[in-house]
Amino acid sequence: MPIYEYVCPECGEDFEKLVRAGYKGTTECPKCGHQSERKQVSLFGLAGGTLNFNLSSAANCAPSG
Repeated sequence: MPIYEYVCPECGEDFEKLVRAGYKGTTECPKCGHQSERKQVSLFGLAGGTLNFNLSSAANCAPSG
């Protein structure tokens, strides 16, 4: 289950919520209780959780000498 980041449009509280895939409901702000569907833009949200890093290429960056 992914963790989504939210910002409350009512009080400005930033919070995270663990949700099931395909969840379409509203999320309640833990501070003021406002119902919202407004997610924050995050690196995870933009990448869709499919970041691939090639760590072996980092070895090529070391200075030789």
